[in-house]
Amino acid sequence: MARYDRIAPIPSPPRETAFPGWLALRDLEENERDADLARRVRLRFLALRPLRRLLAAGLAAVPQASFERQIESVREELGQLSPRDPERAQLARFLHSARGRSPAVLAEACLELGEAVEEAGHRYGAEEFYSTAFELADMMGLAAARVAALRRLGMLDHRLSRLNDARRALGEAVQTALPAGARAEWAHAVAGAAALARSEGDPAGARAMLDDVVRRGRSWGDATVTALGRVALSALELAEGAPDRAVEHAWRALEGAPPPPMRVAALARLGAALRTLGLYAAAQRAFELALTETADDAERWRTEIELAVTAAEAGNASQFVTARRRLLREAKAEPPPRRVLARLHLRLGQGCLLAGMPDPAREHVRDGIDLARRLGDGELLRQLDELLGMLERSAGGEAPIAVPRREPTERTLRIADELQASRQPVAAHP
Repeated sequence: MARYDRIAPIPSPPRETAFPGWLALRDLEENERDADLARRVRLRFLALRPLRRLLAAGLAAVPQASFERQIESVREELGQLSPRDPERAQLARFLHSARGRSPAVLAEACLELGEAVEEAGHRYGAEEFYSTAFELADMMGLAAARVAALRRLGMLDHRLSRLNDARRALGEAVQTALPAGARAEWAHAVAGAAALARSEGDPAGARAMLDDVVRRGRSWGDATVTALGRVALSALELAEGAPDRAVEHAWRALEGAPPPPMRVAALARLGAALRTLGLYAAAQRAFELALTETADDAERWRTEIELAVTAAEAGNASQFVTARRRLLREAKAEPPPRRVLARLHLRLGQGCLLAGMPDPAREHVRDGIDLARRLGDGELLRQLDELLGMLERSAGGEAPIAVPRREPTERTLRIADELQASRQPVAAHP
């Protein structure tokens, strides 16, 4: 009998030397026995084939009738997924968009499905959809779509610690976005480049990039660009230990009346910064407002998680326990995307430690590490390892390290008061 454990592993080929659409299948690597994942990656691969055909032969060379038959054959396969499965609807929309063969619509559909696949924690499939969108945009001269694809590829590379690739993709996105008239994509790309700069030890450089986004957004009268820069600055200042400045940036982002997605992001950043300063009631109000205003399921999950952890940080263990039980019950009934689920285990593990529940905290760490490894998320693994170290020190009788809490400034206290008193907060001028 053959000893398969003695067979040397065959390395996966790079995308450039493999058959078209290969990366959509590579998410099965080390998960070959996962029947559900096998169905999903097969459907993604089949959905990509009509587009890969257009890219190989050119739009004019593919007969419309043949193209539609190919799409319909894939549509018939969607019955392998439950009618309630979100990915079934996403694939159906993708195939419907492909039917018209509009290059701009096709590129946008690839990017949207890539984002959904990435949120599900399948990095190779996401990379294949983003790369296909880039190739299509490059071939058809769709400058804005090309920037959008580069930006997503760069941010994915950063998450996977492929820093040289991230630097190259984000740099090209930043340089080519404004000539293409893609102001919002430019701002997103600069925010991505700033996050990369901070991770490489250059917070001052990151801050200068984001200040430029805010400055240009204000000069253009563009509420989305301005708010995006402010929200990114809020995240940077919080990470750099300046929560009052983080509160200010998030509040001023709300001041500009940004569109709903950016407003929700600003409220979430505001809640995180206020919580760091011990202003738990105001933080809870910010998260509650974000929860009522978001229509995105993944964002709803993230906000619910932060609300639960806020209760633990405020010392309200019973409220945290109730929220944790509900979240775990909901996650079992209808699992969130894997990236959200990994975040849930990290944050609930941290909450359990604060609430004096070390055994459940260890369970969360164990499940979170397993997921983070599958996702290839190095930053998440680092945070889970840090939490595990805290649990081990606590089990050894070592008191947790007390983090000195800063006293909030008068300006921050005024913002917290106004936030709690208003249903629709608008930042007060200094």
